[in-house]
Amino acid sequence: MARTELVMDETHTRIASRWSYHPSCNRSKSATLAARTHLERWLERLELRHDAIAEIGQGTGLVVDSQVSCQIAAWGYARYAVEATYATTNLATFKAIVKKYPGKPRETILRDLVAGQPGQEGKWFAAAKDAGLFELAIELANRSPSDPRTLISAARDFAVERPQFALATGMTALRGIAGGWGYDITGVDVLDAYAAIMAAAGAAGVDETVVNADVRAIIAASHGGGEFVGRVLEHQLRK
Repeated sequence: MARTELVMDETHTRIASRWSYHPSCNRSKSATLAARTHLERWLERLELRHDAIAEIGQGTGLVVDSQVSCQIAAWGYARYAVEATYATTNLATFKAIVKKYPGKPRETILRDLVAGQPGQEGKWFAAAKDAGLFELAIELANRSPSDPRTLISAARDFAVERPQFALATGMTALRGIAGGWGYDITGVDVLDAYAAIMAAAGAAGVDETVVNADVRAIIAASHGGGEFVGRVLEHQLRK
């Protein structure tokens, strides 16, 4: 096993590692850092067994500084965790990292992931929604293109439970369709978005005329796609 001594002074922190055995680990690490697999185990142990580690340190005469340990863990997370855990979808990646680092706030993890993919914020909508970060989900969906069908599905699912979120999500879906988001979008998608919007508006107590005025504003502000949305909703918007 490895024994690590933390040496600190006023200007810097050094990590000096002394390995008594485990040669395969030595060959896979640099002069100062353990191999990635050991880093991940260490991060997990730091999160789950901090009190026990502190007690062992005190018993052997070693100073255990929880603040320094957390700073080192944060550095390791930022450097390796996201890179090592990317999955097939953004939602799957988010869930995998949350599971691996249960002590890390979900919103912090998600914002780190979003920051790592500038210009693709909207693709993290489903992860934010799944984590219950509804305000962040709407923020992300409006910062860059998001799949309109994903937005429509969320608006439909939360129309009663969270009508304000559903209303904003449905409007974002319509705005996205009018702006050319999505693949093979049809009139059915427009009608589905409108239906989810009206269901959410009813649950939230928002008057239909107010909603239709907002939809007309979306259409007027868009070119090409806005005309398409307007044609599909021509009958609904006469009310």
